[in-house]
Amino acid sequence: MPGVRDAQLYHLAERADRVRALAEARRTVRPGGMVAAATINRHAGVHDTVRAGSYVDERQRETVHAAVRDGHLVSPGSGFPAYFHDPDEVPGEFAGAGLPGAERYGLEGAFWLYGDVEGWLDGPERRRLLLDAQRSMESVPSLLGIGGHLLTVATAETP
Repeated sequence: MPGVRDAQLYHLAERADRVRALAEARRTVRPGGMVAAATINRHAGVHDTVRAGSYVDERQRETVHAAVRDGHLVSPGSGFPAYFHDPDEVPGEFAGAGLPGAERYGLEGAFWLYGDVEGWLDGPERRRLLLDAQRSMESVPSLLGIGGHLLTVATAETP
């Protein structure tokens, strides 16, 4: 989409690299355009392994709790490397890239943890209700860490 740049910051382990990626997105977007970045929440690994049943595996537990401490995760199963953000650190990275005033949105909220969320999404009326419920709390600061992913958006200021 013209005037929008996006980044998946969870692939960048170091803060300086994340800020540099955001600054490059800001540089290439039109004045007044938007920069959006997806992040994985710091506690997503714990939530996901409990939901999936793999939290009983000691190696999985150690891995996800290490990510809670420092944000760095390498999946024991797939080797997938990721950086898990504390929701409160993302606006600082945006500001460091010259993108002040970033807005944060929880993408799944707590609903990704529910066993029957797919059933809610299958029917149009139930899907509408679920999405309305999520929208009602998607930017509540105290709830941002419960979802698996966060979308942060800022408008590039006119030079």
